[in-house]
Amino acid sequence: MLAWILSLAAVLLIPATASAETARQPGLSTTQKAALLTDFGTALKNIDPGAMATVVTPNAVWNFPGTSVESGRARGVKQIIARAKVQHDFGLTITLEHVTFAAHDMLAEFHTHAQRNGKTLDEYVIDDFQFRDGRISHIDSGVSDVNGVNSFFS
Repeated sequence: MLAWILSLAAVLLIPATASAETARQPGLSTTQKAALLTDFGTALKNIDPGAMATVVTPNAVWNFPGTSVESGRARGVKQIIARAKVQHDFGLTITLEHVTFAAHDMLAEFHTHAQRNGKTLDEYVIDDFQFRDGRISHIDSGVSDVNGVNSFFS
């Protein structure tokens, strides 16, 4: 009886697994991911909604920890550009340190620095970039000093 159940399970599961694998779309190459990261950084630096719209999906989400004006969920080009404006207004300098590629995601480590109103921000941020339809669809940021971010961007 057990052998019959196992053979039935194999017949039922193998086609489902095979069809799921054939339905999976190939991921972006590391070159394509790196190009998107470069274009994303340029669009942020230039506060360019048109360029940003070519790099992120229309409903892209960027989560940033903390409770400051920089923190929270930015959804779509308009809110992501608003976050770029905050970074610009606070004088943030962002330097790319490392990039790590995964099968479907990409992790980028940045060193961020700024001085404003007697406060200094000097921290590391790791962004997890996710992709869909050849563009960035989701970014989750992790910071080394959430309290420092909250204090600086207050």
